[in-house]
Formats: sequence, C-alpha cells, structure tokens
Amino acid sequence: AKVVVRRTGLFRKVAEYDFHMLYPTIFYELGVDVVESYRCENGLAGAGGARVCFKQGDSYRYLAKLYKAREATKRLKKESPEVGEPVDQAVKILANSAYGVAAKPAGYGLNEHAAAVIFNESARLFVRLVDRYRAIYGDTDSIYVPLSGDPYPDAEVSAEAQRIARE
Repeated sequence: AKVVVRRTGLFRKVAEYDFHMLYPTIFYELGVDVVESYRCENGLAGAGGARVCFKQGDSYRYLAKLYKAREATKRLKKESPEVGEPVDQAVKILANSAYGVAAKPAGYGLNEHAAAVIFNESARLFVRLVDRYRAIYGDTDSIYVPLSGDPYPDAEVSAEAQRIARE
C-alpha cells in the first residue's frame, strides 16, 4: 500500500477519487497472469528489477472473466440493489483477491513478478495522479483533491475544530 500526505489540516471542499477496480484493471489491461510469466527483454518491471512478460494462460483468462463479470455486477447493482449488491460484493472480493494470491509468500499461486508488476504499475499511476491533481492525501487506490477556492488549509475550520476539541 502506498500513502502520500501532501498537506495537513482541515479542508472545506475535498473530492475523493477512487480508482475503479485498480488491481483487477491492471491485471486485465496489462495481461498479467499469476501463473505463466517468463523473463523477456521488453517486458514489464517485475521483482528485483527483472523484465517479465506473461502468457495469458488459464489464470489470466479466469481473471479477465472476473473483470468483465464485475462490470456486469456493478450495472446489476444499480438496476436492482437488493439483488445486485451481494453478487457484486462476491465478485469484487474474488477479483481483488488475485493480487493477494500472487503476493502471498506461502501457499499456491505465488508469482512475485505478477505481484511486483501490479504494485509497480499501481504506484506509478498513483504518484502521477497525486502530482497532477495536487492531491492533499492519497492511499493505494484513491486520492483526495481540494476543490477550487479551498485554502490550504482552511484556518477557520481548523480553529473551529480546535475549539470543539477543547470543550
């Protein structure tokens, strides 16, 4: 997990931006396979600086189906929350667990290169977005951005919070 705190204080107007299915999207878009990887010259940055490519075998195809299923369950959740919510939650857990399986040091599925690619790519994206939008805070898959007109930090809000804390 990556955490960045650029400014401290209380802010009146802050927008939270969540990276929609960050790890599953990276798996899907970059063709990361938690089982079938190999070293290659023009690949992605894997563990220990190794360059790796992925074969998009059975595990990739499974993750791709989960990714597409999550898109469908999110639509179902909007159309019929009572039916869609539990289905979407189940698919979300399965899709997000792929990183944990790849990064887990014990048990089946360990692929340090797949885990490193996902971490490296998400960190690269995260830092670029934090810098570009001057986020005041960010953690792994979301950033908090002050909206225009919000001073850094809002002295009036800070003073009020301190007054309440003293009561």
